[in-house]
Amino acid sequence: MLLSKTRVSRILAVFVLAIFVSMTTYAQPKGITAQMIQEFIEFIEENAMPMDDYLENSKDLSTFVKVLKLTGDFEKLKNNDEYTVFAPTNQAFEQFPVEVITELFQPRNIEKLKSIAAYHIIEGRLRSSTIVADIDENNGLLATYKMLNGLEITTFYDDETIFIKDANGYPVEVLQQDILLSNGLVYKVDTVILPQVDNERQLAENN
Repeated sequence: MLLSKTRVSRILAVFVLAIFVSMTTYAQPKGITAQMIQEFIEFIEENAMPMDDYLENSKDLSTFVKVLKLTGDFEKLKNNDEYTVFAPTNQAFEQFPVEVITELFQPRNIEKLKSIAAYHIIEGRLRSSTIVADIDENNGLLATYKMLNGLEITTFYDDETIFIKDANGYPVEVLQQDILLSNGLVYKVDTVILPQVDNERQLAENN
């Protein structure tokens, strides 16, 4: 839905005023409706950069981009289909020994790499507000989602921070959430989300 410049200006003005009022007086902002919030989000999404451009221009995600290109998943993110991507930072990959990552990138391990890459992608837009609502509906415990590789992740939150549990039960912290893009969302995470393995070296073992 395209918004007129007048409508966009009104929405932006109300948001700026609401932020100013809340910062200075802690008063409850008035004049913001659910429809205006939704229109604002839609405007941001429609005018945001595509996901592939965002990922490729994020220096702290360069290793993950390399993974996506090797597995062919980067091409998926170029089309108009919507995805949510949990993108590990370069520091997340640095938690593994260099030789493990080097071996994993070899052609003989491409199927394992594909499974790992797909374990970071889910179809559609999964906003943090939806994750929190799903957790709350489950008595504040957990919410699960199926990823592109067919496996599930489990989410929970602690002190307003969202965490993910992978197939091994390891916690993964969401560092940055709801990065709005024209064809989806990106979350930056501090750990690589892994399918079930006995140890990190099993990642690079050839079947």
